[in-house]
Amino acid sequence: MIYPEEEYDSDARLEARPIEVPPGENERLLRLRRIVNDRQAEEIDGVLVDMQTANAIVSVYDALGDSRNREKFLSMSMQHMGVTAWKLIKLTSSKRIRG
Repeated sequence: MIYPEEEYDSDARLEARPIEVPPGENERLLRLRRIVNDRQAEEIDGVLVDMQTANAIVSVYDALGDSRNREKFLSMSMQHMGVTAWKLIKLTSSKRIRG
């Protein structure tokens, strides 16, 4: 789609949309799930998170069984969480291929 120059600002940043966090829930995890559901990138903790990375992080979080591991994963910075999620997904997918 082509936008007229006066309507489209290529330097505009994606603003974080407000989210209502129920008690006992993690705001970053809810925002990551929203990115996946809405298929829309969003900035979390100063890091622009795309849909694929958000999906990787949520998938790894859901696969973690122990609550201590989940807490440790959520306590990481957003960048570290994304790198860790991609490493774990790569590790598990290479094991599936090899048998």
